[in-house]
Amino acid sequence: MNTSTARFLLADKATWGKLDRQLVEFGTFDLGTCTATILERYVETIRADQSGYSPAHLVIRIDHRDGSDPDYFRKDGKYSHYFRSVYWEGEFYRVEPVEKTATTYERP
Repeated sequence: MNTSTARFLLADKATWGKLDRQLVEFGTFDLGTCTATILERYVETIRADQSGYSPAHLVIRIDHRDGSDPDYFRKDGKYSHYFRSVYWEGEFYRVEPVEKTATTYERP
């Protein structure tokens, strides 16, 4: 399966509704020709803007049954502090894992 097929499956509203619930509950979801696994689900619950919303995003990995390299997708949204739920916006877009090095300072 190629990236466009994965993107098509993720764009389907019925599939996305099931995927969102399954990923949150179990961490994985079988899409038939591939498996989606949640890698990161970030919701900023501390800070909100004046409208009562704060940023949220979801990153998933698509593992293909044919053994090809996995694909990574991200979906952005916003968290409603009033309703205590996430509203996902737009479509998934492709991302790549990037490893970064951080310098910290500690007391000797």
